[in-house]
Amino acid sequence: MNRNIRLLYGFSFFDPFFGVLHAGYNLIIGLAGTSAAVGAERCGRRPMFAAIGVLPIIGYFGMASFFGWGGILLGTLVQVSRGLGDVLFLNALNEKVSSAFRATAISMANLGTRASFALLGPLVGYGIDAWGLPSILSALGILASIVFVFLLLPLVLQEMALTPADAPRE
Repeated sequence: MNRNIRLLYGFSFFDPFFGVLHAGYNLIIGLAGTSAAVGAERCGRRPMFAAIGVLPIIGYFGMASFFGWGGILLGTLVQVSRGLGDVLFLNALNEKVSSAFRATAISMANLGTRASFALLGPLVGYGIDAWGLPSILSALGILASIVFVFLLLPLVLQEMALTPADAPRE
């Protein structure tokens, strides 16, 4: 049964301290989300969007290289990226999409995220059993690099600060 759960989710709910680790990671996501607006105000949105793309790459390759507490600490970078990304992408959508299409755009973005997890979850679980955790974490680092280069980097390069005159009218 443990192997089947691992195949389905990529991890086992029965592993020791999983709940503590999961709660800690969710706390980090929440703290990063609450500080996202302050970080965007101080550093600007471009560097924050770049950080959202670079942190998972460092985190996944770091977890592949270091086991134990070192890997867990480097895994926090992925969670910081999730917390920052949730808030900053939603703010960008709210600014750039008119209210008539905003709910649809947010729903489609959430659908894409959930669909990618539904596809990758079982593949990651199978890959961990077949090839081992470091190989799969390295593959996730490569995938995060591809996503950064082809999806996020064009957004970072195109991101312009909106003036009140450029904001969409409601």
